[in-house]
Amino acid sequence: MPFNDRLKLIISNSNLTASAFADKINIQPSSISHVLSGRNKPSLEFIQKIISNFDNVNYDWLIDGKGEFNNVKSTLFDNIEPTIIKDNTPKTEIPKEEPQIETKKDTDSNKVVKIVFFHQDGSFKEYSN
Repeated sequence: MPFNDRLKLIISNSNLTASAFADKINIQPSSISHVLSGRNKPSLEFIQKIISNFDNVNYDWLIDGKGEFNNVKSTLFDNIEPTIIKDNTPKTEIPKEEPQIETKKDTDSNKVVKIVFFHQDGSFKEYSN
């Protein structure tokens, strides 16, 4: 995807017009217009202003289209400190006899219907039955 298309995506995801986007990053509207049309390539200053004003935009994606557009990391658990719980219950020895494995036949009530993997970058992948 060319840079101007990536810029269009940022502008549309920000719910801004090109002019409002230019105001937000303190660039002349004509500069935005020239980059959007493909007439000009963005300057380093142009890219730095986008990154500094839109912290959700992935730098690598903006520069060369690699990776994901969104760079947002989940802050849901950022202020939660982990609690370490010590188990002080007395340990019992495991019997020396062979354990017996009980198998159960799958029923509709215990079938897996969905698995979701959450990634550090805030993205997720969902698999459904």
